Amino acid sequence: MSQVSDFIDSYLMLCNQGSIDQLMNLFTVDATIEDPIATRFSGDTVRSFYQSAAAMGVKFSRTGATRMASHYIAFPLRVQYPSGASIDAIEIVALGQGGRIQSVHAYWGPTDDNKVITIERYIDSLNNRDSNNLSDFFDPSIGIEDPIGSPPRFGFEGTKQFYGLAATINLQAELGGVICCAGNFAAFPLTVLMDNRGQRMRFEGLDLFEYNDAGRIISGKVFWSGENMTVVG
Repeated sequence: MSQVSDFIDSYLMLCNQGSIDQLMNLFTVDATIEDPIATRFSGDTVRSFYQSAAAMGVKFSRTGATRMASHYIAFPLRVQYPSGASIDAIEIVALGQGGRIQSVHAYWGPTDDNKVITIERYIDSLNNRDSNNLSDFFDPSIGIEDPIGSPPRFGFEGTKQFYGLAATINLQAELGGVICCAGNFAAFPLTVLMDNRGQRMRFEGLDLFEYNDAGRIISGKVFWSGENMTVVG
């Protein structure tokens, strides 16, 4: 995981230095950016996006662990402006050919109370070992990938069976950082303690929920790998 973190830290360092030519060498020729989600940059506008950030004196810093799953790297990010204002975001980077950046999706925006409440209830359900409550905020069409890249579980029954495992591993979950809302999405770090083969383990994941217009969760993607698990007792 140190190589993944080093890659992201190098990316952020080049952003902060305004070293645009070197920065563009990290990207595929057809890379795209959505920052924030639904605001899309491609082609020459990718370079222009980073040039504008550098000209404004914007600085980027990673505020937590990187999580890699499949060809994605997810991490919490703080964007600092010269005025003193800052934005907390979740950034998800997809790697393409040659390990270069194929896309960047940045999740940030105004706080959505409904999304925050459903995430808090989701965490409570995990801690209370109550998978029956999931139907209160999951849409019947829900699909969960945990971790991303694994076969998804669909519908109430599939997700209920999956989350029912929490009762067997003495799971304790807590919010691991800021909930970042953007359009129909909310992303957040999640810290979990669990029993695994006689050991107490700490797991640091990053969840991405997508909501429908009724405010129900229709998709859940979780970013993590074995590198995000440590023995705590």
